[in-house]
Amino acid sequence: MIEVLDFLIDVSLAVLSAAVTGAFFTLLIGQFAIAQKHIARHWKASRSIHAAR
Repeated sequence: MIEVLDFLIDVSLAVLSAAVTGAFFTLLIGQFAIAQKHIARHWKASRSIHAAR
């Protein structure tokens, strides 16, 4: 019985760890997408200012 409970705890911790890791990478991807939009907007504005000179 102890082995079964130990196994269930190990599985639960593995699932929890995978969920936290997935959430972390999802947040990183979201932050990268936001940063990419900001950089692209800044680069486009910078190009138009330099082209006007």
